[in-house]
Amino acid sequence: MPGYVTDEDDVADLFDAAAALDRVLPRIPMGRAGEPDEIAPAIGWLLGADSGYVTGASIRIAGGL
Repeated sequence: MPGYVTDEDDVADLFDAAAALDRVLPRIPMGRAGEPDEIAPAIGWLLGADSGYVTGASIRIAGGL
């Protein structure tokens, strides 16, 4: 499950992304939001042949949350 990601353009019209980041950032042990390219490899692995025997998993990609 991905944590807070910095691709603000997709959500900028829905809410104040900068204010949300200010609230969330102190709780992220790595001290920053994630980037889409940090989450994509896990998704790619789950969709690929290397995960063929995986029937269930919880993969936290959340900077330590």
